[in-house]
Amino acid sequence: MVKYNDSDTPGVLVIERGGEISSRLEGSYEVSSSGPDGAKKENLKKIDPDVVLIEVEEREDTGFAICHQVKAGCSDIPVILVTPGPSESLQIEGLRIGADDVIHCAASEELLKLKIDRVLLTGNRKANHSEFLEKVDKCILKNISDPGFHVKDLAECLKIDRKTLYRNLMKEANMNAQSYVKKFRLNFAARLIEQGEDYTISEISDLCGFSDVSFFSRSFTDEFGELPSKSHRAS
Repeated sequence: MVKYNDSDTPGVLVIERGGEISSRLEGSYEVSSSGPDGAKKENLKKIDPDVVLIEVEEREDTGFAICHQVKAGCSDIPVILVTPGPSESLQIEGLRIGADDVIHCAASEELLKLKIDRVLLTGNRKANHSEFLEKVDKCILKNISDPGFHVKDLAECLKIDRKTLYRNLMKEANMNAQSYVKKFRLNFAARLIEQGEDYTISEISDLCGFSDVSFFSRSFTDEFGELPSKSHRAS
């Protein structure tokens, strides 16, 4: 379990209809349970969770709508979606709308806690992620599978010119737009691989907007120090 200091226990808000998910986390985190109203901005500020878990129910898209509501109200709070099964389409949709991770309800308690701890650590590293970079990330995420989404398209999405985009990214992230988009795509690919589902490397390449799987593999190796196929086998 992640602790921010010797006395603080991470707070987890679970938005679900029953109490099954909450009961699995008791004793490891400060757990709050809520219905859909928990996603309202005023309630998020009152509860002040470190991470939000949202139940996605079968044949309903309520969980996705709640995720969007949380991210719109408090974009810095990590969100994990708990789906009714290991569906590839649910995972892709969850990541597309901004969830930090996706796990299916039948996963082990150990895996669930590991995923919570991982997003908590990631959240700590991103604590100073600026409002500008949040907007950049949302634009890239909306177009993550489009290999034709380039710097000019990112600038248009942000409604700024390319010079301003370059200047702001150099200031906030110390890299140009092309490098930032590529790094975002590779991190997204790493998250898909980490999910441990039956994506092929070619499918992951396509989902992340790489039109050439060989270029994707080389870029992934340069970024993470190992081939995506090796990471895939280890997940």
